[in-house]
Amino acid sequence: MKVSVLLTLLLMLSVVTSSDENQVKFFIDGILYVAGAVFYDLTDWSYPKTPDAYKSVAELIMTAGYRFETHKIVTQDDYINTAWRIVGKLDESNGTPPEKKP
Repeated sequence: MKVSVLLTLLLMLSVVTSSDENQVKFFIDGILYVAGAVFYDLTDWSYPKTPDAYKSVAELIMTAGYRFETHKIVTQDDYINTAWRIVGKLDESNGTPPEKKP
């Protein structure tokens, strides 16, 4: 759950449970916390968390040091699925993926 949603819920709870004299202070503090959390949510989550975020499946498998085969599977409704079969470690001498088999 996002931080801003949690802080909004805390703000609502604090307004309901606080005394009349402190409601305005709690409300303003809550608005500031929520605004900060929304800003954090909008600016932070859009960036990739790891260097692998934009790699394809083939690149991820090769980065991990494995050879693979790619298979296309066509369903009855003409939907094309792709499956990757890991067949072993990369050849350390040339670091290339396996040749495609018919």
